[in-house]
Amino acid sequence: MGSFTSIVLVSLSAARKKANDASIKEEVHQMRVLLEENMNDYGSYGNLQTGRWVDLGSTNTCASAIPSGNGSYAAQALQICNNIMSQESGTPLDGISSFFYLGTNVGAQKYSILTWLPGQQIYWCAGSSGVSTDPGSWNSQGCYANP
Repeated sequence: MGSFTSIVLVSLSAARKKANDASIKEEVHQMRVLLEENMNDYGSYGNLQTGRWVDLGSTNTCASAIPSGNGSYAAQALQICNNIMSQESGTPLDGISSFFYLGTNVGAQKYSILTWLPGQQIYWCAGSSGVSTDPGSWNSQGCYANP
C-alpha cells in the first residue's frame, strides 16, 4: 500500500507542475493579446515593455517593469505579470533569479516575452512573430534577439 501511495503522490506532483506551466503559458498568451490590442491603438508595443526583468522577492517587481499610466492597457498588463509571478518558484537556469521579461533588443515595433516554467525547468519565449518556443538561446525565434 505504501509504494502505491508514493507512486500516486509522484504522479500528482508531476500533474500539478504541468498544470502550473500550462497556466503560466496561458497568462503569456493573454499578455500577447493585450500587446496586440496596444499595437492597434497606439501603433507600438513600446509603452508596455520597459525591458526589465522581474524577480521574486526583490525590488524588480511587476510594478517596476510595467509602470502604471503607460497607456490604457498598463493595469491589465500589470495584473497578468502578477498572475505569472504568483505561480513562479524554484531557481531559474544558471542561478539567475529572474522569472519574467517583456521587451526586445530591436525596438518598440516588436516584442518578446520570456518566462520561467518551473515544472519543466526551462525559459519559454513568445514573440511578436507569433512563435512560442523553449529556446536553445536568446537568439531563438520568439526570444529577445529574434522576436
